[in-house]
Amino acid sequence: MALTTPVRWPLLATTICLLSQMVFATDTKLLALDDECAGPEDCSVDLMQLRGIKSHSTDCPANALVGHWIDKDALGYKTINIELDVKAPMTSDCSKGVKADIIMPSYLGPPVHYDVTLTPLENGKFHVKYYNAQAAIPYYHEGEFDPSTNMLTEDLGHMNGQVNPDGTLEHGKVLYFEKQHPV
Repeated sequence: MALTTPVRWPLLATTICLLSQMVFATDTKLLALDDECAGPEDCSVDLMQLRGIKSHSTDCPANALVGHWIDKDALGYKTINIELDVKAPMTSDCSKGVKADIIMPSYLGPPVHYDVTLTPLENGKFHVKYYNAQAAIPYYHEGEFDPSTNMLTEDLGHMNGQVNPDGTLEHGKVLYFEKQHPV
């Protein structure tokens, strides 16, 4: 026992030294990144992650969409579940909307990435625009969000404000998403 005790102290001292260097390096990086920030909206992602900041306003209507949504038995087919994962905004600028991913069974295609924006309607509901900038030819679908019922729709039968011209399975189909839980 007497021999192991002196061996533990150098190990403990080395561990403390390494931990203090990591903390110093993190603090130094935080201070360096802090110089890049004029405000929370201008901060780099690294700085926000180091600080643990979620810099989005609770006043943005799109924040109500953040979370996991699902349309069970979608498009009229039993067992086809289409999911929508809406991410929290990285800025407090409500006009930029939120990022979202449509996740469907692999045989229907890969996930689709959307920029989702909301525009208020007169009846307390919101017009929703699902914009896919990553498609070979960028497009958008439209839908509606009703905060009173927590119902979110996406009309796949229309593209870019017109009836979907390709006549596929999507023609005239609407996805009805129900919120499952926050992301």
